[in-house]
Amino acid sequence: METILVKIFATALALSQVATTPDAVKTQFDRVRDQEQVAQLLHAGCTHMRKAFDIEDINLEELIATALDDPEAVAGDNKAFRGINFADLQTAYRVFCKNENVAVPAVDLGDVIDFYNKAATDLPDHTKLKGLKLPGASVVLDRKGERFAEVFEENQRRVWVALADIPEHVQKAFIAAEDKRFYQHKGI
Repeated sequence: METILVKIFATALALSQVATTPDAVKTQFDRVRDQEQVAQLLHAGCTHMRKAFDIEDINLEELIATALDDPEAVAGDNKAFRGINFADLQTAYRVFCKNENVAVPAVDLGDVIDFYNKAATDLPDHTKLKGLKLPGASVVLDRKGERFAEVFEENQRRVWVALADIPEHVQKAFIAAEDKRFYQHKGI
C-alpha cells in the first residue's frame, strides 16, 4: 500500500476518534487484535464527516468522481495530488464510508495502526493535558496601579479572560467569522 494512504488513514483514525469518541481517544492499538475496532472508528468518522458535508451541501460522490475523471490528478502530474492513487482512495471510501465489501482492500489496517502508534508515541500523556493551564503573561503594575511591564516566556504570551468578561456581540462575531456551526459539533 502507498505510504500516503497509510498517513491519510492514520490521520483519519485520529480525527475519527476525536470527532466521535472524544472522551475515549486511544493512543495505541494492537496491530492484529484492534483492526475491527479501527475499521469501526474509521466508519464512524466518515459518517460524522458525511453529515458535515451534507450540512454544507457538498456532494462527496460527485467530488470523488470529478477527481477520478481529471487526467492531471490521476496521472500524478499535479504536485498537490502527487503520490495519491485515487482508485485506492475511492476503494477505501467505498469500504469505510459506504460500508461496501471489496475484493481487494486498498488499505492495510495493520500498516495504518503501525503508523498511528509510531506517530502517537511521542505525544504527551493526555490525562495530564486535561485541565492544563498554559502560562500567561504577568503584568507588573507601578505604585499607581498602572501597567509598568509584562513578563512572559517567548511564545507563551497569554492573558486569561473569563468568558463572562467578553461582550456577547464579540463572542458572536468570532463564532460567525471562525465557525458558524460552532454549537452544532464537537470541535472538528
